[in-house]
Amino acid sequence: GAPLAVPEAPEPRLVVHHEQDEVPDVPVCVRVFFNGAGHTTKGVPACSDEWGGLDNLIRGVCPQLHDMQEIAGEGNNATLAQICDPGNGARAYTAEGTRVFSLMDVPDGERLYLTPQGVHFVYPFFDTGNEIFPDVTSPIPGKPIKLTQLSQSPRVFQIDNFITDEEIDAILEHNSNLVKRSEVGFS
Repeated sequence: GAPLAVPEAPEPRLVVHHEQDEVPDVPVCVRVFFNGAGHTTKGVPACSDEWGGLDNLIRGVCPQLHDMQEIAGEGNNATLAQICDPGNGARAYTAEGTRVFSLMDVPDGERLYLTPQGVHFVYPFFDTGNEIFPDVTSPIPGKPIKLTQLSQSPRVFQIDNFITDEEIDAILEHNSNLVKRSEVGFS
């Protein structure tokens, strides 16, 4: 069969308007959580006027998160400082998966999720059935990509509108010799 067409990655919709060290004139207060944490954790409150920029907020709040301390190892402050350093890859995201580059681009009351060096962003889990609309362009015009949370452990999401019917048909046709009826579950 014909090779599958690989769609180009969509352009990110978050446009960086500010430098990371800019601070809003009116303080912006956020609640900071570990990567993927849901509503069962309290997070750490942080306001822009305390930190002098996003990188300083990440460096200052990251070590306070219990999960970061577990990753670094109990009492290992050097490792904790390294994995919490934005220069080494620590970063902040919104619950919708939008990377945050400046506190100037964050609305007051936002939940931020810190992702340590070497770890991919994980969508936070709130409740079964909760819907998340990530800041990603859907290949299906007029239909946004939607993640519906199905289970926390294991973390399972149903993803709608991330692939077109034509792409599904092409994948099935390309792999038709490998596709067979499941031998487990109901059939």
